[in-house]
Amino acid sequence: MRDAQVYLQPPDGFVSKVSVAGCYLEKNGKILLLRNSASGKKGGIWAVPGGKLELGETPIQAAIRELKEETGIESSVSNVIDLGALYFRRQGELEFTFHMFQILLDELPNIRLSEEHDDFCWASAQDVESLPLYKGARSAYSRFCTLALPQVKKRMTASVSCYLILEKEGKILLSLRKNTGYYDESWSFPAGHVEMGESASFAMAREAKEEIGIEIDPSNLKPVHIIHRQSNRLNVDIFFHCSSWKGKIENKELDKCEKLQFFSVSDLPKNFMTYNADVLQFIFQGQFYSELGWE
Repeated sequence: MRDAQVYLQPPDGFVSKVSVAGCYLEKNGKILLLRNSASGKKGGIWAVPGGKLELGETPIQAAIRELKEETGIESSVSNVIDLGALYFRRQGELEFTFHMFQILLDELPNIRLSEEHDDFCWASAQDVESLPLYKGARSAYSRFCTLALPQVKKRMTASVSCYLILEKEGKILLSLRKNTGYYDESWSFPAGHVEMGESASFAMAREAKEEIGIEIDPSNLKPVHIIHRQSNRLNVDIFFHCSSWKGKIENKELDKCEKLQFFSVSDLPKNFMTYNADVLQFIFQGQFYSELGWE
C-alpha cells in the first residue's frame, strides 16, 4: 500500500473534491492525537482533531467546530494559528485539500471524546513515527514541524537507523511489512533503530538476530550508503551490505513481517519502499551519501 502523495501546491490536474481542516494542539512539543473507534470504518487509526468543511464554513471555523465536537475543547479564532494548506492524492480515493491549524497550550486540557473516538494521546515525534496513521499524515506532520510556531527554542536531534542489504548469489533479502502503520504491504530491507550505547554496526548485527535469526559479525558489515532524511523527524539512515553470516534465515517477527524473500536486483517487487529502492540505484552509481525530504 503506497502512502498518499502530499503537495505544497496543487499539482497538475488536481481537482479537490473535499476540503478538510485539521487542528494540531501542541503542548511541550507533543501533539494531541485521537484514535478512531474500533466500530468505525478505520478503527484503530490515529489522527489530529479535524474533519470536512460544512457548507458555508471557512477552514478555521471548521477546525474550531471539529475540535469542540471531537474533544470538548473550545477555542477562539484569536488562539488559532493558520499554517496553510496541503494537497493530498491517495490512490483510488478522492483528492482533497487539507487546511492546517496550530493551537499552543499552556496546560493540558480536559478531553471529552465523542463516539467517533475511543482513546487519545499526547504524541511525541517518535510516537507519530510508530503509530498507525492515515495515509499522508506523517508527511503533513513533517510540514507542521517546519511551519509551526515553537513554544520554546528547540534543538533537533536525529534518529539513527540501520538497514541490511543481505546478498546471496546475486539476490537480496527483503521483508514484507505488516501491522506497523508505516509502509505496510510494502517490501523493505530488514532494519531497526540504533539504541543508546550501540554502534551502528553492532545494532545492525543485533537487529539481524532479532528479526531474521542469523548471526553477523559486525566486521562483515560494509557501510554502502547514508541518507540524511527528514520526515516527521530528522533521520540518519545507514545501509550495510553483508554476504557472510551464520545460521538459517527465519522470520522472527511474525507480527510485523508477512514474509521474507530473496529478489534479483533486476526483478525487484513494484511495492518496494521508495527510498530503499532509491538507495540501490545510488549504490550502483557509486553514490555514498544522499538527502531526502528537504525539498
